[in-house]
Amino acid sequence: MDIMLKKRPSARVIVRDPIGLVFLFKFQFRLPNGDMNTFWATPGGGVDDGESFEETAKRELGEELGLDLPIGPELHRHNVEFIMPDGVPVDAEERFFLVETGDEVFDHSRWTDLEKRILVDARWWSLSDLKITTDRIFPANLIDIIENLA
Repeated sequence: MDIMLKKRPSARVIVRDPIGLVFLFKFQFRLPNGDMNTFWATPGGGVDDGESFEETAKRELGEELGLDLPIGPELHRHNVEFIMPDGVPVDAEERFFLVETGDEVFDHSRWTDLEKRILVDARWWSLSDLKITTDRIFPANLIDIIENLA
């Protein structure tokens, strides 16, 4: 029996500081089978009805980091299947946009209850750190995307 996957368009932001570090959240939640799912990923989320991918990127940047910055170019897009924290399997069309930061201070006061539960850490990553980590990084080709910015 095939599982029907819910379609989930989403926008994600690759937040980069002036020296080239990239900001990632550490997600951690239990899958329906009981396994712990832990990985680092860019900020972002699902497209709301009537929103463009760019509008979603702007909204998510405000909700997750408290920032109001210009959304840069689309850097990457892919489709990926995964299980959401609520156990729903999705087929996600994800588009990744560049956001350049300066010395802005992040504000997490607009996080949802779900985000407060599953976002367990956050940090800036250098390209060299990404290349040597044994942690799961999403998207899997984030290093390639960052290297193509140079």
